Amino acid sequence: MLNRQAIYQCLVILALSALIRAGGHFMRLALMMFMGLMGMYLMHKLAQDYQHWQRPAHAAGKLLGLWKRSIPDQEIEKLKLESQLPFVNENTFITFAEILDYDQSQCARRLVCQIGVMPHHTLNVHEKTIMNILRFKQENEAHTIFRTAAALGKITKDNQVCRNYFSKCKLTDEQMQRIMKFF
Repeated sequence: MLNRQAIYQCLVILALSALIRAGGHFMRLALMMFMGLMGMYLMHKLAQDYQHWQRPAHAAGKLLGLWKRSIPDQEIEKLKLESQLPFVNENTFITFAEILDYDQSQCARRLVCQIGVMPHHTLNVHEKTIMNILRFKQENEAHTIFRTAAALGKITKDNQVCRNYFSKCKLTDEQMQRIMKFF
């Protein structure tokens, strides 16, 4: 009997030590959960701060409807005033080379090509101005690139050719028209 009683006592001691170890593991698990939640909260705050500082960079996309949230008109006016882009300042002249520097996605060239597709009598004032500027020859490569884009549109008379040729531009035709209406 003593042997049996000693075995039961050993089993009880082992069970109690297992419970104590399990309690220690539970404490570790609870601590890890708390640290994980704190890490997620800090990432959330960091993302909010990042969005706060990047807000002016996303204004163009919001104006074009690339993001679903709308932006108040006061904010748009504020962004226009704060922006350092050269086309916002009315006293600054922009060269075709500067436009090419900003036009990494070829959207300006595609826009000129699509303006070239349209009949002259359907163009609005801004589109006619663009085509008149391109009419005069200049001795620089950037101007030639835009003249070529306009000629491509005039010759082919097909917007699909413009979309295929300047395929880096991911904007839709509707977004391109909204850009022209904005300026």
